[in-house]
Amino acid sequence: MNFYSIAMTKEIDTGESPTVSNVMARIRQHIFEGIYAPGQRLIEKDVVEEYGIGRGRAREVLKSLVGEGYLEFEENRGVRVRRLTRQGAIDIGRVREVIEGLAARLAAERTFTDEERSTLANIQAEMDRATEERDAETFAHANRRFHDLIVEVADNSVLTKQLEILRVPIFRIQFQQSFTTASMGERNKDHQRITQALLDGDADAAEAAMRDHVRRGNARLVEFADRLFG
Repeated sequence: MNFYSIAMTKEIDTGESPTVSNVMARIRQHIFEGIYAPGQRLIEKDVVEEYGIGRGRAREVLKSLVGEGYLEFEENRGVRVRRLTRQGAIDIGRVREVIEGLAARLAAERTFTDEERSTLANIQAEMDRATEERDAETFAHANRRFHDLIVEVADNSVLTKQLEILRVPIFRIQFQQSFTTASMGERNKDHQRITQALLDGDADAAEAAMRDHVRRGNARLVEFADRLFG
């Protein structure tokens, strides 16, 4: 199970009576999967009916997800799935640069197990092949596993929690169609540098390479169409 799966499903309760945390986890999952799209309204009555909870719990769910940044409240319009402004996306990217860089540093400072080294090498090989074949979908899946693995190896619960919020699924869903084969070559060169630094145990190089990687991705936001932003 990868970082995103853990983040989305860790609170899911299999009991018959849905809890607030259970419903929150299910809504996060639906946002991540694109079932709830950026900008889509979530109405209290619909939450009550769909998830089988009372109105009080439904209000608590929506309020909590607003607090976590998955939803946003608009005066006289209610609650909707968060849709980022261009500046908001850039601000998230700037903070992610620091925290993702720290994740790479912490991972490099640890001694990779043989299994972790093999997994990292295999993911990098998959990204190399996808880049050569201009297979954007395969590259995107491997890219996600690449970043997930680094966070898992870093093994820092505070960092993991912060990235769970900053790597907002809404952010990925909103812009996933805008990352095309055009940027794959540059992104994979970044990955190769990060991978080598991690395998060498070079914490300074790993952090610098990761920060450069996230910074370049953030710079591409200025090229995205206005329709993608709130």
